[in-house]
Amino acid sequence: HDLENEMNTLIPLRRQLETYKQRATDAEVKCAEYQEELTKVKEESGFLVGVKEELRMKEVKIEAENEMYHMRMLEEAKVADDVKGLGVGEGISELNTELKQEILKLRNEN
Repeated sequence: HDLENEMNTLIPLRRQLETYKQRATDAEVKCAEYQEELTKVKEESGFLVGVKEELRMKEVKIEAENEMYHMRMLEEAKVADDVKGLGVGEGISELNTELKQEILKLRNEN
């Protein structure tokens, strides 16, 4: 009779143990799935960080090129303004002093 009581007590405990084992197995499977997903997310994140850095370097290069073009445009505009403001023979002294002297001589003769 004691043996029957013990068996009756152990049967629900055995069912409970089987339920816990199944839950533990399910949890391990879920954990492995999440681990795989986390690994994929980390790989994608690393790739995106690389892409971000590459884009940032391109942005810096483009900004530098834009600055260079802007400076060149300003210089060209200044040269164009300087050339517009010159009369005949003005500004030549930097290029050829003999030519400037000849032009001044011709001016004075007239």
